[in-house]
Amino acid sequence: MNHSTLIIKANNQPTVMERLMQVTRYRGFSINKLNMQKLSDKDLEIIMSVDSRNPIENLSRQLLKLVDVVDISISNS
Repeated sequence: MNHSTLIIKANNQPTVMERLMQVTRYRGFSINKLNMQKLSDKDLEIIMSVDSRNPIENLSRQLLKLVDVVDISISNS
């Protein structure tokens, strides 16, 4: 099982967390840790640690397709 951490920059919208978790679950990743911080009235930073046998790049690509996701950095552990 691969453990990775995603640092996600997103727009501060009411549905952004729900959509992130839906895509993560649908792609076969388990969320171990989730932290959200408001950077400004319009921006969020979400740090999400996940486990899966699937490549983390697949999840990153799918999350970037979400309208409110601005940028993603990956840290593999």
